Amino acid sequence: MDRGPVLTGAQGGGAEPARDPALDGFRGCAVLLIVFLHYVVHHLQTQPGAPLAYAQKYLMVLWLGVDAFFVLSGFLIGGILLDQRAARNLFRVFYARRALRIFPAYFLLLACWWIARRFAAAPGMDWLMEPAFPGWPYLLYAQNFLMVHEGATGPNFVAATWSLAIEEQFYLLFPLVLRSLSARAMLPALSAGVALAPILRAAAAAIDPGLDRAQDLLLPTRWDSLLLGATVAWIVRDAAALAIVRRMRRPLTALLAGAAFCVALIPLLPREMPSAAMLAAVSGKYLVIAVLFALALLFLSMGWAPRLSRLLSVRPLRWVGRISYAVYLFHVPVLGLCFAAFLGKSPSLATWYDWAVTVLALVLTFAAAQATWLLFEDRLIRLGHHFKYDTQAKEAA
Repeated sequence: MDRGPVLTGAQGGGAEPARDPALDGFRGCAVLLIVFLHYVVHHLQTQPGAPLAYAQKYLMVLWLGVDAFFVLSGFLIGGILLDQRAARNLFRVFYARRALRIFPAYFLLLACWWIARRFAAAPGMDWLMEPAFPGWPYLLYAQNFLMVHEGATGPNFVAATWSLAIEEQFYLLFPLVLRSLSARAMLPALSAGVALAPILRAAAAAIDPGLDRAQDLLLPTRWDSLLLGATVAWIVRDAAALAIVRRMRRPLTALLAGAAFCVALIPLLPREMPSAAMLAAVSGKYLVIAVLFALALLFLSMGWAPRLSRLLSVRPLRWVGRISYAVYLFHVPVLGLCFAAFLGKSPSLATWYDWAVTVLALVLTFAAAQATWLLFEDRLIRLGHHFKYDTQAKEAA
């Protein structure tokens, strides 16, 4: 028997939606994949041709943790906007809450980067600080455009913020688009946006293979993940769509299995392929990953994956999910600073000293994330909840 969909949204009076522990665990898994990639997979010293080298190459696919964040963001933010799209103060409340949630930790990271620049000449700091990028695009969440122009993600201290730029641009534009759509146009618009992203990726690859950063780092080429998450949020709020989905459980299960199989094959794609196959791989890989995570969220919402829901709801994963934003922001700077301070070099995993410093960096990252949560993140989120959506016009709408 299906349980009701999760996070179906606030009801009259601007009440807060119920928090699903499985979604915190989902977020926790996503950030753990990224941390493992950046702490272990990227820096493991292996011998060419050794089994560990092949495993390292395969595990590079763990960057898909970022796509999990995109799909989850689309699901949660899309759900909020769908629930409150008729509120007269939608934009004011939505942007105020987003600012209180996102800006403090982000600008703290930029402040730390500015301070670290004064020690850029110290041994081991070059890995964090080079190549030198101007700071002003980061203040405007426009660094992904700079990265595409330069063909690089910039200094490792703030390299991971490209995904935050995409999400912030999505938060800026999506409420405006959603507010302008009628209920009948909602699903066609979401579907068109999802279909457009792989076309734009293929076009960028066909025009110039050197535009690989444009395929990876711009909102229009990556919004299929965000929009698929929003599509799942629309499905679990629409009675007719829910009825159709319930009748399609077996085909959707097969699609989920097929998407998982295709994602597992991504690291095995050869580097040299015919141009048509290369275009298909470039344009399709992000879409397949997004479909996988969107279906996972749909299954969780429909109550079709109770074991997965229980696994994701365990307390450690929920805790990691709660502090995941700061973990994502600071895990790379903390790793680089620890290696520079204790070993005077860039991160690597070749000796026991390297492993010890990596473990120390991991502990410090989670400690710092917990501290930022307790000191201001949680408080500012609660402050944001004092901004209430005016839902008096909802029934009329």
